[in-house]
Amino acid sequence: MTTILNADTDALSFGKLAKGLRKDSRSVKNRVQSIFHDSQHVKRVSESFELPLVANERCGRWYISPDDIAESVYFKSTDGHTNVHSFSTRRLNLHLLDFVKKHGGAVIVDSTRRGKPIPDALSKTIPQWCRVINLAVFGSQAPPLTTSPIIVGKSEHYEIEKKVDGWLEDFLRTGVDIEKLKKTLDKPVKPIWITPKDMLHDEPPKYTDFYPLVLCTASEMVQDGTDRRNGYIYVQGAADDHEEWAEKLTPALLWSHKQVLGDMNKSDTELLEYIDSLEDVKNTSEDSTVTIEPTGMSFGTSQKPESFAAIISVAKTAPTHPKVLHKPLGEGKKGAKELRTALEPISKFYKDFVGQKVLVMADEDDLAVCIVLTLFCLYFNENGTVKEGKGNMSKEVIRRRLVYMIQQCKTINPARATLNAVNSFLMG
Repeated sequence: MTTILNADTDALSFGKLAKGLRKDSRSVKNRVQSIFHDSQHVKRVSESFELPLVANERCGRWYISPDDIAESVYFKSTDGHTNVHSFSTRRLNLHLLDFVKKHGGAVIVDSTRRGKPIPDALSKTIPQWCRVINLAVFGSQAPPLTTSPIIVGKSEHYEIEKKVDGWLEDFLRTGVDIEKLKKTLDKPVKPIWITPKDMLHDEPPKYTDFYPLVLCTASEMVQDGTDRRNGYIYVQGAADDHEEWAEKLTPALLWSHKQVLGDMNKSDTELLEYIDSLEDVKNTSEDSTVTIEPTGMSFGTSQKPESFAAIISVAKTAPTHPKVLHKPLGEGKKGAKELRTALEPISKFYKDFVGQKVLVMADEDDLAVCIVLTLFCLYFNENGTVKEGKGNMSKEVIRRRLVYMIQQCKTINPARATLNAVNSFLMG
């Protein structure tokens, strides 16, 4: 009986402890203090290497003051997960090559939650990308695959290496101008890993044979993901999954209100009330459009709708315009599913305005991007000139058009479900 009671008591104590840890990790105060703490390490790394800071979206942006963000990239950790290892032609991040050529390298910032000292995006996804880019530009003279020795064992390194040739073929099929890349990149890109436990240089190191990509993990690895500090509980990877602890907060709001949000004397309730009061600031209307040249198609929001020959809106609302097609779509996967049937009337409507200035509006960028991609595939050649006749349609054709768009707007990154709706419509 005593043994059973002790076991029950131990289980109850463990349950309370686990609940307490979850509560601590979701505390707004703990998260914000942890982010500001980690941001100091990030800044020191940048100063030590004398290289500019690049945020790996979306997590990395939280750890850098907006004034210090020189560029952003999007490398997904899932592309580096064990037994997954993939190379995304939707996230080529080729703008990074011009950036490192100009600045001599870059510090790319990301973080991860408990259990890992380095996020997979830094330990594997970016090294995989480096290997493919170097092979495309330098061929047999490219340096070998370099992965994080802390994370990647010999067996996994070998598994990644076996996939590289296939990734290179995928990359070359996108239609990327390799000769242009060769003019941009006069020496290879190579990853270097830095965590909060690593010693930094007293003098900035010099690299003559390659461009360094300093892959900076912002957060410390701590047991159970939390650690008691002076006045707060440190949370490893505090910026991850911000929807769980402050849904309405953004990196821009965090840093522009650092003095208030970083006040150690404020409670979680006070901080959340303050964040709620900033909602209108986050939702202010802006004139922001992206044009895919030379097609004349734009997507985004505009305060001057009259400057466009026609408007296609799948948002909840549409501006007043003599030539407007309004077909509101849902959000997320629901919107992606509805897009499949909406593309038929959209493409017919657009047919009368091919080559003219047309604005595509949506509540979610994914939908607008994929509508523009669909119209691009239907009515334009690969270089953006108006197409004569239908031509052949395939996944490769769609992928090459998407890469063309990404080269004009680095933030384009449609979700798989939305992209599948495009593929289904164009090839169905």
